[in-house]
Amino acid sequence: MNLSLAAKKKRTYDRSNPTYKWVALAIVIMGAAAFVYGIYALTTHAGFGMYFLLFGLAAIFLFAGANVLPTSKNNRKYIENQLSGAIEQMEEYIRKYPMFLVMDYV
Repeated sequence: MNLSLAAKKKRTYDRSNPTYKWVALAIVIMGAAAFVYGIYALTTHAGFGMYFLLFGLAAIFLFAGANVLPTSKNNRKYIENQLSGAIEQMEEYIRKYPMFLVMDYV
């Protein structure tokens, strides 16, 4: 199961365009700025404060939940280490069962 999840994450990372990560980060930063301005606008009774607050929260949570942002667990080094660790675990598991049939389709 670990190998499957690590391989899926690696494929997803390899297929995604790196530009999208930085665009998503810029949108989250703008969302945070809108959120801060929304709080300021609500406290000073300026117009449209609630809309800025809600837009900021929506932008932050949308892109944070989409696993697009470059984080400590969503970068190339971490993903490759996870995959190599999962491969090592599977090889150790297979060593315990010498009759385990592995077919290699080339």
